[in-house]
Amino acid sequence: MPLRDHDAFLLGLGTALIVVVATADFYLPPYVVFSLGHACIILIALLARSPLVALALATLATIASFAPWMIDGSARYDFLTIANLGLVVAAIWIVAALVYFISRVKPGVGTSRRSVNRDNVYEALFNGTFQFVAALDLNGKVVDANQTLRDFAGLSSNEIQSMPIWMLPIFQNNEEIQERLKENVRKAAEGDFSRDEFIVSGVGQQSTVIDFSLKPIRREDGAIEQIIMEARDITETRTQQEMLVQAQKMEAVGQLTAGVAHDFNNLLTVIVGNLELLEKRFEGDERFLDRLQRATNAAFRGQALTQQLLAFSRRQSLSPSVVDINTLLQQMSQLYDVLGDNITVEFDLTDHPIYCYADPNVLEAALLNIAINARDAMPDGGVIRFHSERTVLGEYYHGKVSDLPPGSYICLTISDTGEGMSEDTVVQAFDPFFTTKPEGKGTGLGLSMVYGFVKQSGGDVKIYSEKGKGTTLRLYLPETDKAPPEPDDEQSGHTTDLEHEKISVLLVDDDETIRLTILDALAPYGYDIDVAANGDSAIDLIRSGKTYDLVVTDVVMEGQAGGAEVAREARASMPEVAVVFCSGFPRQNLEGDDASVDGAFFLPKPFHNHELVKMIENALSRARRISGLGQDGPHTEK
Repeated sequence: MPLRDHDAFLLGLGTALIVVVATADFYLPPYVVFSLGHACIILIALLARSPLVALALATLATIASFAPWMIDGSARYDFLTIANLGLVVAAIWIVAALVYFISRVKPGVGTSRRSVNRDNVYEALFNGTFQFVAALDLNGKVVDANQTLRDFAGLSSNEIQSMPIWMLPIFQNNEEIQERLKENVRKAAEGDFSRDEFIVSGVGQQSTVIDFSLKPIRREDGAIEQIIMEARDITETRTQQEMLVQAQKMEAVGQLTAGVAHDFNNLLTVIVGNLELLEKRFEGDERFLDRLQRATNAAFRGQALTQQLLAFSRRQSLSPSVVDINTLLQQMSQLYDVLGDNITVEFDLTDHPIYCYADPNVLEAALLNIAINARDAMPDGGVIRFHSERTVLGEYYHGKVSDLPPGSYICLTISDTGEGMSEDTVVQAFDPFFTTKPEGKGTGLGLSMVYGFVKQSGGDVKIYSEKGKGTTLRLYLPETDKAPPEPDDEQSGHTTDLEHEKISVLLVDDDETIRLTILDALAPYGYDIDVAANGDSAIDLIRSGKTYDLVVTDVVMEGQAGGAEVAREARASMPEVAVVFCSGFPRQNLEGDDASVDGAFFLPKPFHNHELVKMIENALSRARRISGLGQDGPHTEK
């Protein structure tokens, strides 16, 4: 091992001093030479960093001590002098040994202790981290693995030793992941950093998303010695990201659908209204009437598609109330007859009543949708089971599984014995227009409607399925401790013979085809109808001094004034006027100033002509009743 500059200098200095000592020995008394010369050499030896340098100086000093005697062969020294010389030489060797011990042995002891402490820290970090860490050789075999990885893989230290990383139990059943791991190891062995992401199942078979990386470790000469594997569980992060993406997707679909729904429903209003007018025109022609009915049914299927999209995006119009879940399921039992004779429906319900707060009609449609999907997954027959229970969701569910706040919920579980779904299908099951059914057999909106309705109701829905093992859906709806009100046997309103009265009506809509269709639908009833093409024109008519019994108006229109402004202007001069809003927008999209008028009725487009007539009669009847009582309470009808 080459000498460092420091030791080389000391060796040269010590050699020169020895020569001086050996020469001085001819002229000076021996004790002076021993005292001064060897003392200097000892000091130089103590300064040496290498024990070999110290020993070399001591050896040269010994030779120099005998140099005069060896040169002239004279016995200049007596026995005592020789004895003293031996003692000094022995002292030099002892000092050299002490130099070695102090500079090498003693620091080594301290270093060893520090190494032990450092090793303990490294060991604690290695095994205490929540991340999966392993050292691999260049062939991908495990050299060492931390406790976290061993526990997740379900292997002991001996079992995991020398095992190729792709042969760990968590990777064994997935050939695609194994091939990707081999490729990552190959890249790392060539000096490249690699990173990947896998979905694996650890002990307990719970799916886990892991962020996986391999980093090559190099020696001082640059050669790759080992590969460090590092992985971490990012399941919670991915779950939160998916929930965010889902929320953004629903918002985008909702905005798009709400805008399309308005125009689409306006078109359907014209189509349905004129088809029904044709039915009156061709009464008695059964063949032609059948064609008209098919066209009308198709138009309302178009409306249903729009409603399902609105449901997915949580923008449909809901009328929530307290629902007795067990009673609802039992009352629906007759609807399940449409599932077919080879389908058995079973109920496992709680012994005591449980209540949730939701729209009962939409909930019923959602459950029927799920049942029909289950039937389609069992072409050879099977069992559909409904189970109800009360459950309390804690912080773990809120953070790990869903964004539902902790609290009490009603859990409806619907399971089937059908074909089940693959993991990829489960991921897309709630997406609008996604379907595995043959073309023409499904719209792909059934489960998306269920998802949107449950979310809009403040709940959550989860789907669990596996190929060949059936499918289970769990609906969580907020629990309420309020029982549903008892049925009211009294009539909701008094019938009024309006056909023989001259009723003045203000009809407001910015779509001419809709105005003409409504005019034709109301013509047989003898109403005196004024028409306005927008809200501004309607307000001008009201301010001109004309009086009306009824205002039928669109809500969102071109111009400065909308339907709400028209209704308020009418009420300002005619407090008893009846108001019916007709809109292609969902009701909840119009909450606030757009459709906030006390006592107003709301009729969504498209509608049957007889529904419009019935709504007008109800609105007029209510206005007359309130007029007779001499009061007007805050109330908005649907």
